[in-house]
Amino acid sequence: MNYPLKVHVSAVRLRNYGCGGCYAQLLVDTVIDQKKLELDGTLLYSFSQVHLVPGDYNARLLKSSKDPGTSPLYDEYELVLPDRTIWRGTVTGISE
Repeated sequence: MNYPLKVHVSAVRLRNYGCGGCYAQLLVDTVIDQKKLELDGTLLYSFSQVHLVPGDYNARLLKSSKDPGTSPLYDEYELVLPDRTIWRGTVTGISE
């Protein structure tokens, strides 16, 4: 699989939801194509905890929700982690 994009992760936050925190989401601040984007994705991958830390990753745009040049909200990206697992995140925020 080809992962042509370079993504810089600058921050990772954990949000717990549900039954005493039984459902956890990662909120990840990134720079993708010179845009500061927040990605939202799950903490678990195949029942294992994802180890996503600040740094540089290879990625690919999995699904674009809009025409080029419009808001990237709801676009989906896949990042390749150091252990070769894939983490999928959806754009839920944009900043300057």
